Amino acid sequence: MGTSNKHTFKSGHFVTEETIMPDEQKRRISIAEKGSKRPWVTLALKDKKIRLNLGCGNVYLPNFVNVDWQGKCDINCDLSKKVPFQDNYADEILLDNVLEHIPRDRLFWFLDELHRVCKPEGVIHIYVPHCTSPFAFGHLAHYNFFHSRSMDIMNVDAKGIGGFEYYNKARFKVKTKLLMFHHNYYNLHFLSSLNPLVNWAFNFSNLWKYLMEKIWLPGFEECEYWLTPVKETK
Repeated sequence: MGTSNKHTFKSGHFVTEETIMPDEQKRRISIAEKGSKRPWVTLALKDKKIRLNLGCGNVYLPNFVNVDWQGKCDINCDLSKKVPFQDNYADEILLDNVLEHIPRDRLFWFLDELHRVCKPEGVIHIYVPHCTSPFAFGHLAHYNFFHSRSMDIMNVDAKGIGGFEYYNKARFKVKTKLLMFHHNYYNLHFLSSLNPLVNWAFNFSNLWKYLMEKIWLPGFEECEYWLTPVKETK
């Protein structure tokens, strides 16, 4: 049997208590491992870093603090109104198809909150539907739309098109930005087996990604970003 982390809030920080993980949680993790092939599913089991799974939905991950406004989670919270963690709390923050659900007028506030909660050496993993995906505009609860350069307005290293601008306080280094042609939404397993090769073909340079987004008519399913916060030293 596996274990999951149950968290309670005491004196300004979260305390972890080991509990038995029920079969339903194991089933969801199995789906995540087989379906999305997200790297954090296995990495989370190898150390004791503090990891947040914000907007966890139906995927409850072990060794994460799972947060959502409904369903199975460790903390029940509306993330568009508050992110209930202290400054520099998390080593890693996961948002798997979450940013598109944050109301438009709260998006930059929410990105500032991610910057606040993540440790200076931490990583924020973001997956969102690409703006050309039918899932981007076809979902009634999607308020925001993304392409490969969407995070560059907060990227201190960005230059040229979509470069660094000042819409909010948060500053990041964008370590990874990837276009994903196929996600296993449709149970097309033969395409999933080709994902590494196909996705590489669209991502081997930033200029190439920019051109592909302009001319690739079938579009893309997802964007992936890995951000590290840039914080002022006192």
